[in-house]
Amino acid sequence: MQKLNYIDPKTKEYVTLDCALKEESQLKSFYGKIYGAKLDKQFDEQKLLGKNYHSGNLIQVFKEIVENDVLDATNLLDCIMKNDGCVSKQAAMVSTSFFDLFDYQKEMRITNEEYEVYHYFCSSHGTFGSDTLKVLKAEKDRYENNSKLLNLLSYTPREEKTEEKAKQKIIQFNQKEKNRTTKQA
Repeated sequence: MQKLNYIDPKTKEYVTLDCALKEESQLKSFYGKIYGAKLDKQFDEQKLLGKNYHSGNLIQVFKEIVENDVLDATNLLDCIMKNDGCVSKQAAMVSTSFFDLFDYQKEMRITNEEYEVYHYFCSSHGTFGSDTLKVLKAEKDRYENNSKLLNLLSYTPREEKTEEKAKQKIIQFNQKEKNRTTKQA
């Protein structure tokens, strides 16, 4: 079981999701698709990945993310952000499909105020050892970088999109029903 930490852009709550790869076998196929996306090419003299990064670097970044207990998008951000601070559509699609490989389960949310109290308590009291400040800084950076990436990708790890798609299907179904009723009359 792995964790994904991010800050919810709407509520500003700190979110921790338990997640796991849906199928380990999908990773090899996914890595192959990265080469097929031709992210090493330049279109209109614009690189699709960050400066000095290539598809092999991107695959290595994804492998590092999968190997850790906590998903950290810091290196992924460096790899896919272009010089203008944007992410190419192709790199965004690849990154989004990577996060779609995970099954998101248990969710824990804490408010910004609760997180600040926790952060203050741990850092000021040194209760958990001398490395506490390094761990807390890494945790806070992870929350911020994961949030930045998810915002750039317009990606929400939970299945809110499925609910929206279901609503669209209901609307389409209702529209078809109205059309059929009108034709019969």
